Amino acid sequence: MKQVKFLIVFLLTLSCAPAGAEEHAQVTGADLQRDCQFVAEVSNLPWGWEVSDVNQSVAVCQSYMNKMIEQQTAARAKKSYCLPQDINPEQLIPAFMNYAHKYPHVLNKDADSAVVELMGKAYPCK
Repeated sequence: MKQVKFLIVFLLTLSCAPAGAEEHAQVTGADLQRDCQFVAEVSNLPWGWEVSDVNQSVAVCQSYMNKMIEQQTAARAKKSYCLPQDINPEQLIPAFMNYAHKYPHVLNKDADSAVVELMGKAYPCK
């Protein structure tokens, strides 16, 4: 079992995008969807969250979800979305993925705009 786990983590490490010129390219909603899809698939494995240290997709997806929670807490003006008070980043990922599949045209926008719009659909303010 340890060998299989090591092999999978090693293969996931190899799948990380190399640092380079693409770091300066604008991240789109589709890019974020791809990262979060990886997280959704890996998190269902028994050791799923252990790969967060070795795969950039996990860090990217979780950082966007953390950003959504932080922005809601800091928002003083009209909010685009209203998250439940005790929600965590891991709970936001399935909601993002669900609404990304329902509204694929939103994924053409930059990642910040796409995630805010999709969170507004998933968690509208009343």
